[in-house]
Amino acid sequence: MACLWARILTYVVPYWPPIGLWGRIRTGRWIIPGYDRVFVAPLLSLLATAVLVPLIPFFGLPWLLAAPACFAITLWIALNVGPSLTAWKLTGKHRIGFLRNQPMTRV
Repeated sequence: MACLWARILTYVVPYWPPIGLWGRIRTGRWIIPGYDRVFVAPLLSLLATAVLVPLIPFFGLPWLLAAPACFAITLWIALNVGPSLTAWKLTGKHRIGFLRNQPMTRV
């Protein structure tokens, strides 16, 4: 779970959405594919966990073997699916935002 939050915060905090929540509601554009693709990996990871954990008793696997396998599959999905950070920085449909306490550097 910490891996999912770390990924979302790394991708989303410095790069703001092109339209805010109220703008999405008012325009009816609930999904913006260029920006919302960053949420695919965390959602797939949560979905995999929700599907795999109830299936462990169904297959009769011992928890000592099945729990690490479920964790490994979830972690693999969270780290390997979706855009890389470089691709997100270069091609994501986002706005670049500055945090207030972030030092400004001269070029």
